[in-house]
Amino acid sequence: QEKRLKEHIKNNPGLNLELCEDAIYSDTHSGSDINRKDLQRLLKDVRSGKFEAVIVWKIDRLSRSLKHLLMIFEELENNDVSFISVQENIDFKGPIGKLIFQIFGVIAQFERELIRGRTHMGKVASAESGNYIGGGSSIPYGYKPYYLDKEKKKGRRLAIIPDEKNWVIKMYEWYIYEGLGDGLIAKRLNELGIQRGKYSKSKKPDSKWIAKHISFILTDTIYRGEHIAFRKDDLGNDLPPEKWITTKVPE
Repeated sequence: QEKRLKEHIKNNPGLNLELCEDAIYSDTHSGSDINRKDLQRLLKDVRSGKFEAVIVWKIDRLSRSLKHLLMIFEELENNDVSFISVQENIDFKGPIGKLIFQIFGVIAQFERELIRGRTHMGKVASAESGNYIGGGSSIPYGYKPYYLDKEKKKGRRLAIIPDEKNWVIKMYEWYIYEGLGDGLIAKRLNELGIQRGKYSKSKKPDSKWIAKHISFILTDTIYRGEHIAFRKDDLGNDLPPEKWITTKVPE
């Protein structure tokens, strides 16, 4: 294929192409694998502006996956690099080729929207079934995660950590009955040597309390047994409060 591609470039001066000798890419892995070494090298060179066009013998030499092809074509388009396939007689250099490039881009965008919509609906369904879908590094203080199905890691829920719950109660008491602000509550906890918790965002043993940690605990609905899983729809638009997706958690 390499020999034929070189001959094609030489015998078709109308393409106005010059071979970049240090930019010949060849992989032996499956064409369905997007993590092939030379394919990734190609994409890196595309982003660096090393050349103006990519030429292949057949499209499936680039990838056999439509999803991956769309991703690669979009990468080429974003970096103003043309694509030529000899066997399929495809050339994205001209006006029609650019139109096809744009159509591929629209298809890729459409596929991303579908995936995002399906992912969002899956998370919504999970939340409505009672699962906690917050990020893995955002378990609130006073709680620990567990799975209904440990083996498959499905059905993530929250359980109360009794010792940490007692300190949460103390925070509310200091705020309500002593009138302490967020910063003073944080200072008191640090003076008492109270750690932020095993499952807090910062797992460093010497992580100190600061005002924003206290503010979160005093204002988040999760401490009254209700986790707000979604305030936005799958397009990122704000939902009215009555349409928020919530999950019940232990109080």
